[in-house]
Amino acid sequence: MNILFLGIGVVGQRHIRNIKLRFKKVNFYTLNGKHSKQLYSANKPLSGDVNKKYNLRLIDFSDINKKVKIDAAFICLPNHLHSKFLKKLFQKNIHIFVEKPGGINKQDLRSLKNIQKKNIRKKLKIMFGYHLRFNPLIINLKKMLQKKKIGNILNVLSENGEHIADYRKYQKYWEVYHSKKKKGGGVLLNQIHEIDYLLFLFDKYKLNLKNSFYSKISRLRIDTEDTASSNFVAKNKNEEFLITILLNSFERPKYRKLKIVGTLGKIIADLSNNTLEIYRYKIFENGLLNNNKISKKKINYNFKRNDLFKKEVYYFLNSVKKNRQINSIYGLAKSIKALELTLKIKKP
Repeated sequence: MNILFLGIGVVGQRHIRNIKLRFKKVNFYTLNGKHSKQLYSANKPLSGDVNKKYNLRLIDFSDINKKVKIDAAFICLPNHLHSKFLKKLFQKNIHIFVEKPGGINKQDLRSLKNIQKKNIRKKLKIMFGYHLRFNPLIINLKKMLQKKKIGNILNVLSENGEHIADYRKYQKYWEVYHSKKKKGGGVLLNQIHEIDYLLFLFDKYKLNLKNSFYSKISRLRIDTEDTASSNFVAKNKNEEFLITILLNSFERPKYRKLKIVGTLGKIIADLSNNTLEIYRYKIFENGLLNNNKISKKKINYNFKRNDLFKKEVYYFLNSVKKNRQINSIYGLAKSIKALELTLKIKKP
């Protein structure tokens, strides 16, 4: 299998390491040109040359599928380049894995929708890097909600706060694309996982944006928003409830939780510590408490963050090898929806 990598920084190298653990007969390619050859481990820079370390073969873009047959490509570039190179690789009929969010503006969104339309005929495997879709905690939480473990939902609060300087402590945060508006930085696009997993959990509901606020309110050296708050109303034939999303890129220690309150209890998902807490109580038909007893159950999930990256990459490459279509749960349409909803929040 010949795999092309566009972007061989921290994220690209992580994918290469994970692929090498499972797939032995793989040739890795990247493009000729100016790019960093810095070698990284999981959380720090190393001495050495990334091309030599991973035996990356250099080719020109014009060589793709002419001199070298490429089976799949990974786009691990800054956000503002996702849509551009997705379009170029799509035109060359290559199966593509793209890091989230896939674009940064309405023009990118239109390009993604155009690719989606054309792919009905081409049937290429296209997948975005939303690793939380493979999180067993999120998957089991969805099953609990479907089984009405806490009754009908009343409200949902999703919070994610993490200091931007802690993303990669060895880099100057103000120099990377996370901090630059033109490159798709800002808390909304870079912490879009919250939007995505909420769309996954509540895919049977229509989410209507009621109001939003986003701004730069800290003294961080960035030129984009570091705070965002949004309220949605989720609705289907039987239920209607409020979803609130709170994001920031200056909080320490990092905080990432989801609270879902229902008529029969509540669930608190701690996405930093991989735990679910389920609280339940009984009520009479008239809505009064049956008793004061509240049961509590805590579930611990034993997995590492990198396990989720492995799962998404292995799923994608196995789909390519076995010529199996990407499940709609992980497909292009879901990723487009996440970006579309995020851009609605960012609408001036």
